Amino acid sequence: MAIEKYSVVQLKSGGPKMTVIRIVGDEDNSNLADFAYKHTGHKDGDLICEWFDDKKVSHSKVFPLGAVKEINEV
Repeated sequence: MAIEKYSVVQLKSGGPKMTVIRIVGDEDNSNLADFAYKHTGHKDGDLICEWFDDKKVSHSKVFPLGAVKEINEV
């Protein structure tokens, strides 16, 4: 199954479950936002993920597609 917006993923090295909230270069995204991500070194297909830590604090970060695996929620 392909990773897409709203997929639940985890770093291949472990860590918290994260939700993909945006994909750089995805046709749903605005050109201005993509420009900002690409200007800081990110590429089409990179995933912007969000997660909560154990204190319920929200975090987000950009990861390359190859760094994560999809988690199948049942």
